[in-house]
Amino acid sequence: MNWKVCGMRDHDNIQEVLKRKPTWLGFIFYPPSPRYVKTSLDCLPDKWMWPSETLRVGVFVSPTFAEVRQEVLAFQLHGVQWHGLPPSSEITDWLKEKNIFLIQVVSIGENFDLDELKKYEGVADYFLFDTQSPGHGGSGKTFDHSFLPNYSLSIPFLIAGGLNLPHIKQLPDLSQVPFWGVDVNSRFETSPGLKNIELISDLADYINSL
Repeated sequence: MNWKVCGMRDHDNIQEVLKRKPTWLGFIFYPPSPRYVKTSLDCLPDKWMWPSETLRVGVFVSPTFAEVRQEVLAFQLHGVQWHGLPPSSEITDWLKEKNIFLIQVVSIGENFDLDELKKYEGVADYFLFDTQSPGHGGSGKTFDHSFLPNYSLSIPFLIAGGLNLPHIKQLPDLSQVPFWGVDVNSRFETSPGLKNIELISDLADYINSL
């Protein structure tokens, strides 16, 4: 199982999380978020030694092409996580040219239909299933995972939405579908943007034991 830690912005906290070797680390570029990274520009990656095991992902909510390009280049991002309608062909073509993968966020509410995902084929490299919320993630709320074993597309997916370690241990059997891993955030924090290293270590130990 792969894992992504999202909502990072504190230099020292990031360094501690990186020691646990998550697959991806997420930076949020959405100003209303309490984890908005631009309030702490000292976490630009060129100011540290960055381990090759962990890739950087930028989280955006319906941004312009100029906004995406600016942050991709400034933070040397490997991937873009996209909230909102599918990005324009101008953006997707540029991301492909730069070999940057695209994660399309899918908000899971009461009336979610798996067939809705077909419109993203050929656009998204990954799906991220998250609990529907007005704040575009970080709600701390989970969704019903029972539909996941019925997933039929070839695009790999991540699971987010208020996950803690007990939730992760109780996920249904996803061995027959392209399950990439989990995305953790608010349930592993001491405050917005500051991760609880003990909880992160417990998660790393569990994933490494699989």
